[in-house]
Amino acid sequence: MLTESLCSRLGALLQTSDSAYPLGTFSHSFGLEGLRQMGEVESTADLKAQLHRTFVPMLLHVDLPLLARAREATEKRDWSALQKLDRLSAALRWSSEQRKAAGRMGARRLKLLESVHRFPAFEEPFASIAASLSYTQACVVAGAESSLLAIPTEASAVAFAYQTLAGIILAGVRLLRISPIQGQRLLRESVEAIVPGIDRGLGLRDEELGWFAPSFDIAAARHARAEERQFLS
Repeated sequence: MLTESLCSRLGALLQTSDSAYPLGTFSHSFGLEGLRQMGEVESTADLKAQLHRTFVPMLLHVDLPLLARAREATEKRDWSALQKLDRLSAALRWSSEQRKAAGRMGARRLKLLESVHRFPAFEEPFASIAASLSYTQACVVAGAESSLLAIPTEASAVAFAYQTLAGIILAGVRLLRISPIQGQRLLRESVEAIVPGIDRGLGLRDEELGWFAPSFDIAAARHARAEERQFLS
């Protein structure tokens, strides 16, 4: 039987990962437009390859481990650790455009946490979270949010990955003119590729964090100075 507490947590998870939740993801391609401009992604097959070669590994080696650590730091009210994770997330993104994009979406998520989900019990921890996050990196804010809303780590990680992959594929639908059905197939396959690596990804050591993707970083850097573009990143 579903308890009231479980239903409340499930509702919070569904709301914060829903496409209608105004995080601003629709304005970002997560680097895909830059790859398209370089000729790296020109078809559904190319997009599928990039999802598995670049985006899924980046989630497993950067965003999801930091999300889990941010949740733990928030649980312990270790604001110094949370601040370090925010800085680490920014440092692991070589392109300034990607750092800024993660910061914009994180700032939006933090603002929504305050305006939509804030309760009297949140006052002290929310103020400390906001004060700790100079870069408001999206994965770190999502980890803190997971703690305050009592959403399990694994569930938050899967939801964050789903939301990110959905944003990339939606950008692909707009850029490559692939059909929505093809997009949904890619999303299912990408999520299936993420799930088996969740446990290992959440337990990575410090020296294992990060993902080397030079073509992606070059594309993102070039996209920042592109004369024409549809997306902020």
